[in-house]
Amino acid sequence: AQDAFYAPETLFDAETLHDIEPDTARVLYQKAIEGFDHAKDTTGMIRSKIGLSDLYKNDGFYHSAFDELWDAQIFAEALRDTLSLIKLNRDLGSLYSIYQKYEEALAHFQTSLHYTRHIKAPHRLAPITLSQIYYSFAVTHRKAGAYETALIYLDSCLLAKQIRGTSKEEQPYVLAEKGIIFLKTGRLDEAQKYLEIANAYVSQRNMDYRIFTNLFLGDFYLAKQHYRKANDFYRQSLISQESSPSHGDSKVEILKKLADSYWVIGEQ
Repeated sequence: AQDAFYAPETLFDAETLHDIEPDTARVLYQKAIEGFDHAKDTTGMIRSKIGLSDLYKNDGFYHSAFDELWDAQIFAEALRDTLSLIKLNRDLGSLYSIYQKYEEALAHFQTSLHYTRHIKAPHRLAPITLSQIYYSFAVTHRKAGAYETALIYLDSCLLAKQIRGTSKEEQPYVLAEKGIIFLKTGRLDEAQKYLEIANAYVSQRNMDYRIFTNLFLGDFYLAKQHYRKANDFYRQSLISQESSPSHGDSKVEILKKLADSYWVIGEQ
């Protein structure tokens, strides 16, 4: 009963520590779930399970991440909780995208978009949510090799954000994604421009996403056959990852690329 009483406070603490101390946050989410279960508070359960799922995903425990989202989805559908269903479908789509199940991923993003369009206007979350969904579409299309479609979604993402008065430079995720697509399609000058703008923004603010902008710049210099510079960026990516409590699932890829770059340098 005491757990039930403190569950909202426990959830607040878990969300506060989510990116700073994920191990502590995980324990708190689990405690909050127990408390909300005792209190029969389904809304609190949904929110806690979504948070816990995200931590599992960041650590590479994808099956556990799926389990939490599927549980939360049952509750959200029973409650007809539109805002939670938007988030749940976007998160499920992202997990399917990791497994390269692109059709399933896109179907979930489409469902998320459907719910977003049914939020009563003018809702303060609508432009934010739209841009997040368009970004998810873009990343998945890029992974599937549909680069032109991905660029269209990224432009839609920029437009949705500009409605809220966010400048292009303040959208490093979108700029980095454009940079990757230009890199994949051989447009190296454009790739460099976008990746460097994104990397400067996240590095100045010490954002965790610098793990990935450094990784992408490493890929860029590898494509240019500037192997030592590629190695420098891969090392920066690893340093950023090791100093961050999140994105543990990215370490294997970083280490592989770093090792490959050392091997190429050693062969020269």
